[in-house]
Amino acid sequence: MHLSLTCPTAAAFLLLSAPFCATFVRRDDSPVISLTLAGKTPPIEADKPAIFYPKLGKGTLFLVGNDGSAIGGIKIFNLSTETSGTSLNQVAGYTTGRTKLVTTIYNVSGGDFIATIDMPDSMLRFFRIEHDGKLNSGKPELWKAIEARAVIGDWSAICTWRSGVTGSQYLYLFGKGKVVMFVVREGPKQKLEIVEVQTFPIPVEAQSCAITPGGAGFFGATNKILYTFTAADSISPPKILEVMKVEDEVSGLSIYHGGNEEEYMFLAMPEALEIFSLGQAPAVNFTHIGSVTLPPGVDEFKDLAFYQQPLPSFPQGFIYYSAAGDDAELFAVSSLEPILSGVNSIIPNIVYSPRQKATGGPQKCPERNNCSNSGFCLSTTTCSCFAGSAGSDCSKFACPKECSGHGKCMSANTCSCKKPWGGVDCSTLVVPVQFETETTGGKDGDDPAIWIHPDLAKRELSRIIATTKSKEGEGLAVFTLQGKLIQFISAPEPNNVDVLYGVEISGTNKTLDLAVAGCRGDKTLCMFQIESDGTLSKISGGTQSLPAKFSPYGSCVYHSPKDGSTYAFINSKTSEYLQFRISAALPILTRQPELSSTLVRQFFAGTGGQVEGCVVDEENSLLLLGEEPLGLWAYPAEPDTNATASGYLIDDVNGNLDADVEGVAFIPGPTIESGYILVSVQGMSAYNIYYRTAPHAFVMRFSLGDSEDGAVDGVTNTDGIAATGIDLGMEEFRYGVVVVHDDVNQKAAGGVDEEVSFKIVGVERILGNKDALGKDRVNRLLADVGTHWDPRAVGENGKRRKRRDSGGL
Repeated sequence: MHLSLTCPTAAAFLLLSAPFCATFVRRDDSPVISLTLAGKTPPIEADKPAIFYPKLGKGTLFLVGNDGSAIGGIKIFNLSTETSGTSLNQVAGYTTGRTKLVTTIYNVSGGDFIATIDMPDSMLRFFRIEHDGKLNSGKPELWKAIEARAVIGDWSAICTWRSGVTGSQYLYLFGKGKVVMFVVREGPKQKLEIVEVQTFPIPVEAQSCAITPGGAGFFGATNKILYTFTAADSISPPKILEVMKVEDEVSGLSIYHGGNEEEYMFLAMPEALEIFSLGQAPAVNFTHIGSVTLPPGVDEFKDLAFYQQPLPSFPQGFIYYSAAGDDAELFAVSSLEPILSGVNSIIPNIVYSPRQKATGGPQKCPERNNCSNSGFCLSTTTCSCFAGSAGSDCSKFACPKECSGHGKCMSANTCSCKKPWGGVDCSTLVVPVQFETETTGGKDGDDPAIWIHPDLAKRELSRIIATTKSKEGEGLAVFTLQGKLIQFISAPEPNNVDVLYGVEISGTNKTLDLAVAGCRGDKTLCMFQIESDGTLSKISGGTQSLPAKFSPYGSCVYHSPKDGSTYAFINSKTSEYLQFRISAALPILTRQPELSSTLVRQFFAGTGGQVEGCVVDEENSLLLLGEEPLGLWAYPAEPDTNATASGYLIDDVNGNLDADVEGVAFIPGPTIESGYILVSVQGMSAYNIYYRTAPHAFVMRFSLGDSEDGAVDGVTNTDGIAATGIDLGMEEFRYGVVVVHDDVNQKAAGGVDEEVSFKIVGVERILGNKDALGKDRVNRLLADVGTHWDPRAVGENGKRRKRRDSGGL
């Protein structure tokens, strides 16, 4: 199919110069339709809706949705003809862990399927739907995926397309900056087979996607741009075109298949649905023809799907969508009748079915063994091989980095790794965790911190401070180094926390240690005093206002070796950084410490992608930060420097990193040139290590697996990280400790604990694995860990300044 894009007239759009075809401007004469809520589910972390169309006269219509909670999985809801004013009822579900994506596939290998990908293990799973509308045996506790494939990464959109030329069924999986294209087909012994065709780059993280039967593919993102590409039976990366700029982020896309082969796109933004006529294939001509407003009780549209067959309560079909409303997320249905009757230019179609039968077939090339079923026949003698396959007949296969010498290449792009190695290319050292924190009632955490006890003889009394950023259980928790809960203190949705040592109280010879966080609940910089035993207490001035319309996200701190000033950095998702000087005084009236903040610098970091995790190498005055879709950056930490002009990229997703780049931690060495930077790679559930100073060479990647006794689960979909190399006075932590966020807390006895936990492991377990890394390399790595480094004694040019008394008055 040849895709051509024609910008509509100025009545529909305000035309701009490249790179956009147009910027969307709502037409004055376009009808505006109000939806009425016909049915909804109970609260659920809803993202992706899908609809199962049963065979004509067989089976049951049902609605499918993801569950993005820690328990997660897929949910099945019924839709009776009496749904008006009632809730949609869940009739089945399958628990896999946190899930964002789900879709349906028809007429492959003699069956119909639900496909989903689970965030904890990145497994793409397929469930067969029986004719009676049940999955496999029909008993939820016995559901099993009939086929599963590991697709390591952080995935955000999923859509399917059946080629009208070959009849092949494809699945497109969108992640940050890339799309993986699979063919889903019948394999040997009539088993379902999922084969990677290619991976191609895109400029954003897609939030939703849709593909017309003719192969016009679309996706949208938070950057308010709608993109298009051509779906085809090909391994050639499609050209990505920018279609138009819209008013808000693109949260959902779906195609309504009209009469006379007309196609209509519904583009969801949080507060409205916009309708565009695409015309007839193969050309696509965007024309805005109407708008749909939110129904009462719904605050925000997310994604959507259509059912285009008549039902007693919905003679024109219905729209099924994920939404946010009344302080909860949910799935909902509304009749299509008001839209179809109110937008006259839509040609209704109530006989549509996605059960498109395969026609034609792939081209054959017997002289090349039909490309060994691992490629496309371009001619009778020429093959175009799928990803990981090679040779004139695609019969040879290869693996990334040849499995790094730590495994065997079993099939195309599939390594079997030798312990203790793992990852897609066997280059990731899998380290068993040692401890985990007790739960506190919260469901979502993020970036932790480690407070070092000031007494060298009591370093084992150092503490872990962790956040709960979910509304439920919001606050900060203090744990021992083995994860035992000591204290919990409420705070309005703190996201990341860091420890600011040695804040001088003006007019005294005393200092304070502070726990500093960006609190999303009230959009403030929130701070707590750390007492001599590591517990937290409220302090006057501990809540500092931020500029209007600034929404805090990540945060970190800095104690300047230049003049002893103390600072907090706080960022927003827009990549803007604010730097505040944090000061403490002792008012005459109260004689109790009081904090204040002064904004001293603001700048945008990276290329504009979402930022969050950061840490400061204080001795070198270097702010290290992650840009989630791109990479790891370094910027000067002093406020009198031009950060934007002098920042530099350490590594990116085209190098040793993968999206999402989340938490950043730092382990100082015995000198200002030695030490390590640690980066959380969420999409791979792993962590990269780099040398401290430029050029910041890549050292290794590790992940955290189950503890050796199986009592503590490994880390999946990781987020925040904290680390120290200080000898903490315990055999397990002679070279310090690493503390990380774990997204899904799996119980040893089976099942999932909805409450968040953090996992704990000694640095020596990572850098000191002689069996995996070799004795000589281990000795070199551990020699660069500053076991006697003092976080309260950073001085000018890296020299140690004289320590002052620490603690409150």
